[in-house]
Amino acid sequence: MPAHAEFECDRCGSTATTSGGAPMLYHPAVAGFLYDHGFENGRTPTWELGAVGLPTGELLSESPPR
Repeated sequence: MPAHAEFECDRCGSTATTSGGAPMLYHPAVAGFLYDHGFENGRTPTWELGAVGLPTGELLSESPPR
């Protein structure tokens, strides 16, 4: 299964899943590099960047994981 991150809202309990790479777009070093190369990540919502790396499977067994 591709790397992904799941976030849960402390207030309502809703969850959001994103590719593992999406959160690092907002790291200051990455944001600066992207800006220097003409990409302003604050202008493009993450959901418009594509679903590359989102999990598409399900966990069938925990031991062994498969």
